[in-house]
Amino acid sequence: GAGPITQIRFGGPDMRDLYINTVSSDGGAALKEGNSVAGQASHLYRLRNEMSGMEFAPPKFRFC
Repeated sequence: GAGPITQIRFGGPDMRDLYINTVSSDGGAALKEGNSVAGQASHLYRLRNEMSGMEFAPPKFRFC
């Protein structure tokens, strides 16, 4: 099943789709250490929302 949530984003043409990405319970530790999570340990959920989210540009920074 789903574990820790790693990302929440609005999307779709009207910004009413809500995407939630989760990893397995041990996947959070792997991400914390900078390691990848196996594909089968990651889950993507899409929900339809009554209200639209706010669109914004991606951040312009990078991790060193």
